[in-house]
Formats: sequence, C-alpha cells, structure tokens
Amino acid sequence: MQQTGVWYAHGAKIENLISRGISMAEIGRRFGVSRERIRTLLKRHELPTRALMLNQKEVVALLGCCGRFLTGLERKELISPIQSGRKYSPVYYPEGEITKIIAIMGKRRVRSLGIVPDCQSNITLQLVLGEHTILVTLDEQ
Repeated sequence: MQQTGVWYAHGAKIENLISRGISMAEIGRRFGVSRERIRTLLKRHELPTRALMLNQKEVVALLGCCGRFLTGLERKELISPIQSGRKYSPVYYPEGEITKIIAIMGKRRVRSLGIVPDCQSNITLQLVLGEHTILVTLDEQ
C-alpha cells in the first residue's frame, strides 16, 4: 500500500526547513496544512519542533572563531543568519547555518578544535547541544 500524506511526500523538506529556522506556521503555509499539523508530525517522528538557534557569542564560543569571521561570511552571502527584526537586535544562527560555517572552516580548523582523523578520509563531526545534535561531514580537500 502506498503511503500518502504531507509527511510521506515532504518529510525530508520539512526537516530541512525546521533545521534552517523556518517557523512551523510558514512550513504549514508552504504545504497547505496548519502549524499544528506540522507540530504533530514532528512530535510523532520524534524530531524537535524548534531549530537549534545560537546567537553570535554562542557560535563564537562553540567553534572558536571570531565575530568578524561570521560577519565576513554574512557579507559574502555564504551564510544567512536570522535577525529578530530591529536593526541592532541579536543575530541568531540556526542549525543549518552552523553546519555551513563548520563546512567553510574546513578540516584544518576542525583539527585545531582537537579532532584528529584516524585516516585520510572524511571527518564526521558531531556536536551535541541539549536535545539537538549537529552532524557535519567534511570531505577530503
């Protein structure tokens, strides 16, 4: 029997949008269902209903980079953090943007964080922050 419904048709897209910090209401509008339906689907599949969001200070502390580095990536439009509305309000980085930052930093920077690969293959980095886990795979470069 073929599975039907929003989750079976768009589950991976919904997970991706949540990890990028898109609200459940916006996701619901995109797929023609309510915010509550999106929340129910995420709960049923044991996924967080909110993306991991870190402010700039938390990202700097976590990754050991500086704020200027993050601002430079934003100016080059390599990352797009979320600003909460006002001009000088804090900037937040959802999980998807943190993953991009780690990938941009590359293996050399990851090694300086104390993670040494056992061979010349890919590095898989796993960061656990509360109930959220970020997995990033860095290819051999």
